[in-house]
Amino acid sequence: MTTKVPHFQRISHFHEAIGAGLPNDDLLAVHHWADVAQWLIEKAPVRFSAGFYQLSFVYKFPAVGTLTATGPDYLFSGQKPVSERPSNGYVLLISEEFLTVDTRQRDRLQEFPFLRAGATLIAQLPPADATVVTDLYEKLLDEFRSDRAGREAIIRLHVTTLLHYARRYFCEPADTGPTGRKQPVVVTDFRQLLTENMRLTRLDNRPFPRSVAHYADALCVHPYHLNRLVKRATSRTASDLIAGCVLTEARYLLTCTTLPIADIAYRLGFGDPSYFIRFFRKKTAITPLQYRLEQMV
Repeated sequence: MTTKVPHFQRISHFHEAIGAGLPNDDLLAVHHWADVAQWLIEKAPVRFSAGFYQLSFVYKFPAVGTLTATGPDYLFSGQKPVSERPSNGYVLLISEEFLTVDTRQRDRLQEFPFLRAGATLIAQLPPADATVVTDLYEKLLDEFRSDRAGREAIIRLHVTTLLHYARRYFCEPADTGPTGRKQPVVVTDFRQLLTENMRLTRLDNRPFPRSVAHYADALCVHPYHLNRLVKRATSRTASDLIAGCVLTEARYLLTCTTLPIADIAYRLGFGDPSYFIRFFRKKTAITPLQYRLEQMV
């Protein structure tokens, strides 16, 4: 017998399910990540979908921050956040009505193409940018909790600014390389495949494919040709981009879940946990366990 996955169409439905209290309206809500993590641990089902957009930011200075954009109907699946040490950060929930309530903003979904149904995108922000984004979220949260004059207009201003920052990380790298030249379609498709495979890894716990040959075969090109195009467009190899995705997801799983390191290794496509430990230490100079313990401080 198949269990029906809960779906929260509106932000108020989600708030009610996790015991967060009803928001002022159904258009938008913003919270500290630690609060949402605790609500999820106590009340939310492990698997659920939602009918609104989410833009979350989790960080631990001086490390990089992780910006995640999730569209409607994406199936959230897997481990809940770790209860003993909630991460720093913010969760912004945005309804489609908020983005299109003003007739002058009807093209907002086209303006921010990373806001698409059923998809999730993840980007790492360096410390300097993480500081700027943190300040924006703090200003948005302060305004959201206030009843001062001009509240709605200022909230819209802060949300729009955050969306523009998100577009910089989620969209611009896929269109142009460091030289400013437009990237070949193959390179754009390669990046989209990486994102889709990471989504499937989170959704179905299937191993993340890490070989260049896998993506070259899916794109109907020779691995050498794919590497050459990616290198020319991004100044990085295809293997570098794959490794970057793996490292981003590894940091997320180590920080925000209680999954054993062996399970994380298999989920990220490593046949042996020792290979994953070696990969992570090479990239960060510490082991996965050391990284997890550091995030608990």
